[in-house]
Amino acid sequence: MVSITPLSRTALLTLLFGLLLALNSALLRADTLSASVDRTQLALDETLTLSLRFDSRDTRAEPDISAVEPFFDVLGRSQSRQLRSINGETSAFTQWQYSLAPKQKGLIQIPAFELQGARSEPLQVRVTAPQVSANAKGGDYFLERDLQPQTLYPGQQLRVRVRLNTAVALSELQITPLTVDGARLVELEDRQYQRTLNGRPYLVYEKNYALFARQPGALQLPAQMLTTVKGGSRSVFDLNRGQAVRLRTEAQQIEVKAPPANAGDDWLPADSLKLKQWLESGTTSVYAGEPVTLNLRLETEGADPARLPGLTPPALDGVRVYPEPVYDQQQAGADGLHISRSQRVGLVPTQPGTLTLPASRVRWWNSQSGEFSEATSEPITLTVLPPRQGSQPAPTAQTPATAPVQAPAVTTATTTAAVTDAETAAAAPTASTQNNADLSPGLLSPWLLWSNLAWAGLCGLLALGWWRARQRPRPPKLPAAERHDTPNRQIAERQVQQACRQGNPAQIRRAILDWADACRLTGTQPPSLARIAALGDAALQAELAALDRALFAPEAALKAAPTVKSNTPPDAGLQDRPAVNAERLLTSLKALESCAGRAQPSPPLAELYPH
Repeated sequence: MVSITPLSRTALLTLLFGLLLALNSALLRADTLSASVDRTQLALDETLTLSLRFDSRDTRAEPDISAVEPFFDVLGRSQSRQLRSINGETSAFTQWQYSLAPKQKGLIQIPAFELQGARSEPLQVRVTAPQVSANAKGGDYFLERDLQPQTLYPGQQLRVRVRLNTAVALSELQITPLTVDGARLVELEDRQYQRTLNGRPYLVYEKNYALFARQPGALQLPAQMLTTVKGGSRSVFDLNRGQAVRLRTEAQQIEVKAPPANAGDDWLPADSLKLKQWLESGTTSVYAGEPVTLNLRLETEGADPARLPGLTPPALDGVRVYPEPVYDQQQAGADGLHISRSQRVGLVPTQPGTLTLPASRVRWWNSQSGEFSEATSEPITLTVLPPRQGSQPAPTAQTPATAPVQAPAVTTATTTAAVTDAETAAAAPTASTQNNADLSPGLLSPWLLWSNLAWAGLCGLLALGWWRARQRPRPPKLPAAERHDTPNRQIAERQVQQACRQGNPAQIRRAILDWADACRLTGTQPPSLARIAALGDAALQAELAALDRALFAPEAALKAAPTVKSNTPPDAGLQDRPAVNAERLLTSLKALESCAGRAQPSPPLAELYPH
């Protein structure tokens, strides 16, 4: 039985007390996350700073603040880490600061944040209306948004202009993007100009949009916020960053009316619409069987690209129609969207006579006058002459007139089109047939005939010379003579002699291998003492075996051979080494070199009939 003495009882109590203190310190040092704001009440045009502090030495992530984004705009963020030591107590914490701008008025609750198991307390902030509105006309700067027209139809263009008017220097302009549900949005060209209001000059930054409502009803345009800096310095040496300015537009609503009862499925509202057609060559007559290119073009302003009709090539009797792809050119100017849709159509008349290309018609809603209009192209009359002499007329009985084919549209974002002037590829067979019929042997000019004969004779001479060159036997390739007295070999021989004079077995072995490599004694295989010994006589094999014993079995070598005192200093560590007979080794190596030089294989005979 073990008894506890008073001393051991005191030591046990001391140990328990120390454990309690350590546990208390660990609990006090537990990771904590705290949140705070620099103000709890602010105006809608002001900002607040949210600070998150994480007391821990191990910070592996950043807190997620996405929960505040529906109520605040995050304008900036920063992070800092500090390590403190006070009275021997070391503490470390990481702090994040976020600059927040409220999006709405009222009581806003900032939710709790979590990081690595730690959780902060939620906060409440009250946002009030601006006391003095800086966004008023006549001030140093103000923001306005204009909508034209005030009421519209589905597919009609709504021009949205956001203008920043400023009489003072502003920099770092940023505006929130415009997102409208139930409408197609196209960003137009931005502009910058000057205007005068109440005798005061203003610089205007204008951002333009085009909206196309899809369905009737109320179209909601949310508010947009513009942030900029007033009085900021552009110098890198000036720490004055200026005053942050935030301007906001009001949310707007616009009515989208239902189309008229007689609108139909081809409902197309636009500010203007023009339809054109013309022949590319500008001629009014063409021979039967020869192609002619018809150009169709539809030009609109303020129309929805998704509602534009296709260009239908004309369907004519006795005419083959070959439509090319449709090209759309879209230009987003500051005043609206301009679209040009064009198509080239190849026409091949098959019988002579008078051909009339009918006018094309497109029904559309004029947004300016508020009524239906019809765009019409001018008809074209074309005289089809009989086929040229010597050409075959195009068959008409077997091949009826081709029905109009709607080619796929190709949209381009450039402001100008690149349309080639080549003839229609599909009409090439007819034109080729006609040209082949015209090229009879009697029409060939003499110079063309003689030039072809000259080219044929030159090609024949070149082919004959090439064939004769192939028949000549190729001279055999003689192997290049090996040079034995190269500088590398001479250096290797001197290194072997120097190593033998010093009597260091390791240096002797290294020098012999370098020398064998320089002489190419072992061919393509890496040199080794075993391969070198296999090439020499019994004396060389005995000396190399003695060298191996001196390196890897010095005790056995000391018993088999006397030691030799070298002339090297005592600190070189070469005394009492096994003796290596340098003279016999050098003599055997020279004999091997001479034998290897005489035993070089003669080059093989060249082939009698090389391939």
